[in-house]
Amino acid sequence: QGKSHLMAALTHMLKDSTAGHHWLGDWSNRLGNPEINKLSLRTDMDVIVESLHLHNYKFLWELLFEKHPHGTFIKGKWEGQGEKKTEVPGYELLVELFQKQPTLLILDEFQTWYEGLTNNKQYPWRNWAFNFIQILSEIAEKNPDLLALVVSVRDGVSDAAQQIYRVNPVRIDFKGPQAKRDRQKLLLYRLFENRMQINEKDIENVIINHVNEYLRLNHISGSEHERVKEGFIDSWPYAPHLLKLLDDQVLIATETQETRDLIRILVDVFKTAAKESPIITAADFSIINEDSGVSSLLDSVANQLQRNLRDKALRNFEAVR
Repeated sequence: QGKSHLMAALTHMLKDSTAGHHWLGDWSNRLGNPEINKLSLRTDMDVIVESLHLHNYKFLWELLFEKHPHGTFIKGKWEGQGEKKTEVPGYELLVELFQKQPTLLILDEFQTWYEGLTNNKQYPWRNWAFNFIQILSEIAEKNPDLLALVVSVRDGVSDAAQQIYRVNPVRIDFKGPQAKRDRQKLLLYRLFENRMQINEKDIENVIINHVNEYLRLNHISGSEHERVKEGFIDSWPYAPHLLKLLDDQVLIATETQETRDLIRILVDVFKTAAKESPIITAADFSIINEDSGVSSLLDSVANQLQRNLRDKALRNFEAVR
């Protein structure tokens, strides 16, 4: 979905703000958006980033104690509390830690790590994780100058996500309409390194006949013509309905690796169809193409679609009735 890529970009920008400013300036020029170049980057933060699905740490405070410049000192204070020592490091200790050095804490794949924690009477590790992430969230909300907390989860309604949402964070939905358009642009950029160098007017001239027929045959109102045309230009050399077909029907019908398999399919279709058509549509995609470099994947898709087709038809019939 692009979550890890975004967090990596954030990490590099704040670890080296000089390079980050150059990077923002470059993209500001390439995209013709001066607002990007006006973004200010903090230079006073210690950046700590961890992909939690690697399970390098049993407890989140171990990560802070190990990687924060003053982590060892605060760890000593916590462990030296004797009988007063709490199950997790307390609010005041953590505020003291971040006062010594403001911190950006980036936790990727938080849900994967959280759901894998034991939670019973003897080892209530998930409860401890819940308490600790709650403390971190409250500090980040009340003292953003001391702690910026960035966390990614796969499912916005999961228990892991709910722990983060308790203090009303800024939420970025990677499944929203604008995010879907951004992912599509990222996908095309990954497929074709020179995609951004192609002038939109040149693309429009090549596909104008196809788009006009699409508008006519689908009886699309005049007020929607410009939006539909922009959709075709954004997704070129593929037609938007081909990308939607792959997203909604093909990839969901089998156990795929989402973007990786989508790239494999699009590359294969481009290699076989690009020379024959100014725009690649669903008509250029076949699930029975024996010469395909992804034939095994597509065969499994076809079999799964056939197995599900009757059930889908019956469910639709019942719903209509």
